[in-house]
Amino acid sequence: PPLHVDTPAAYEKLKLAIGFLLSIDGVPMIYYGDEVGLTGAGDPDNRRMLPRDDQLDTAQKSVREYFSRISALRSSHPALRYGNRRLLVADETRYAFVRRQFDDRVLAVWNKGTAEAVFDLPAGSELSDGKYADVLTGKKILVESGRTKFSLGPMESAFFIPEIDNSAGKK
Repeated sequence: PPLHVDTPAAYEKLKLAIGFLLSIDGVPMIYYGDEVGLTGAGDPDNRRMLPRDDQLDTAQKSVREYFSRISALRSSHPALRYGNRRLLVADETRYAFVRRQFDDRVLAVWNKGTAEAVFDLPAGSELSDGKYADVLTGKKILVESGRTKFSLGPMESAFFIPEIDNSAGKK
């Protein structure tokens, strides 16, 4: 019988991996079907047809949406393609780094644990004080006096970019 995903958390793990792959240094290697979590086994099952939209389940659609958003983020932010990377935290469940290319900067964070995780991070010279928003959820964080503190839910990632201040020049 064909392989299938029997643990919904597998799709969440895939999203974490996709986010990591599309935000670290170098050119990402994406395999056919990764964008929807396509399963497969040995030949000939490794050559399944990509399912049509109406054949995708909710979890696969979620993976595809995540993949699309992270791909768009990578395309629109040179920091994720060319920028310097500085590690901020790496432990059993949390991983975070900041990437910067000239004025473009992205704070990338992951919680691969099964419980909420708190991040208390030094911003360093890469992240100036101000408000940042996660491109996935819109969640806001504040960098103040060179530090930021926030939490992420289990099996979550976030990609914070500076909020644009639209109040400049208004009276």
